[in-house]
Amino acid sequence: MTFGYLLSAYCFDEIVEEFKALWRVNAPKQADSLDLEGWRKIYQSLQELDAKSSPYYICLRGRWEGCSPLVDMNCTVREGGNDTFCSPMASHPSWAEVLGMEIVVDGDVQITPQELTAGLLWEITYYGGTEELVKDFHEGYKQVQAEKINLCNLATQCVCGLKKMLNFVAMLSETSAWQYNIEEAFFALSLDKKRPFSYTKGKQSHKRSLLALYTCLVYSWSAWGCCLFRGGCLAVPLSR
Repeated sequence: MTFGYLLSAYCFDEIVEEFKALWRVNAPKQADSLDLEGWRKIYQSLQELDAKSSPYYICLRGRWEGCSPLVDMNCTVREGGNDTFCSPMASHPSWAEVLGMEIVVDGDVQITPQELTAGLLWEITYYGGTEELVKDFHEGYKQVQAEKINLCNLATQCVCGLKKMLNFVAMLSETSAWQYNIEEAFFALSLDKKRPFSYTKGKQSHKRSLLALYTCLVYSWSAWGCCLFRGGCLAVPLSR
């Protein structure tokens, strides 16, 4: 049994109640305002697709109520023969190939054919009502993941700066705080290795030593705050 077979076996009106019931559980705020005619057109567009044969199969290990594809992965695409996980069904790039995959339902999953068809419709359209929208979503998701890696690298640099600041404070406690001037304190914490850290000649005023320590704190914490601010802006809106 394939998704393509189920689409040919049931028209939209035969699975619409099961589809609405799934929305009432998973997205109750949108359930009462569903554009059923729009969903009918999406369903019919799937029926018109020519299913492609595939070396993969669909594995259903749980009902869809209360599930999210990238979190619960109750409905996944796996490689035939060795049961290797490939992706959630919602993330598979080819809808025609999804329609041609055999469906394997775990023995402890109680589900009717109509509920199965409605659940597969929910799954395949989770990130958009067309194949192009789903691809666009996942391209954006990849960009966000790359940005997160960049933020991790920035955070690592900030941590290194904080460690240098703590080492500097420790040095101040062991020697005399007024032995360092502002400029030298700043470059001691920076990543610019062209200016080596050096002692100043003679004792500086107590006011200058406090300003040096203040410069260290501002340098480190402003970079760290920038990292946190940028990380907080990374929100990925889902279609549901």
